Amino acid sequence: LRVSKSFNVVCIALANKLSRIAYAVLSKNEPYQAQQV
Repeated sequence: LRVSKSFNVVCIALANKLSRIAYAVLSKNEPYQAQQV
């Protein structure tokens, strides 16, 4: 994320990403597999 973004915006974006991952893991009952790019 850009340096010009405020700290709160970055925190919200990260929380959103983590919550999406957690929801996908819990709804599919599969272990989390990080994709390396």
